[in-house]
Amino acid sequence: MNELLSFYYEIIYTKACLSSVGLSLDIIGAIILFFSGVPSRYIDQRYQRSKVDMIGDDESDIVSRDIVRRHVKNYNSKYVIWSKIGLALLIIGFALQLFSNLYL
Repeated sequence: MNELLSFYYEIIYTKACLSSVGLSLDIIGAIILFFSGVPSRYIDQRYQRSKVDMIGDDESDIVSRDIVRRHVKNYNSKYVIWSKIGLALLIIGFALQLFSNLYL
């Protein structure tokens, strides 16, 4: 009887730990998504076009147009990477919580 009780407590402890880890990953993922935004190709392309269109159409602006394109591409790539990491953490956290509630 004592072995069965200790096994039951181990399962409850594991369930609580998995659920807590999942919740922590959800919170971290949500904070990252709050600051970086949800990954969207439409927003990135629209932002890049608007920044490039702010520069005139003169021949002297071709160099500055390329600089702005590179800057926007680097800026977007950082946010896209962080937003994908945040989304992955959110999905993994929910999966851990679901697993701990359904199968343990």
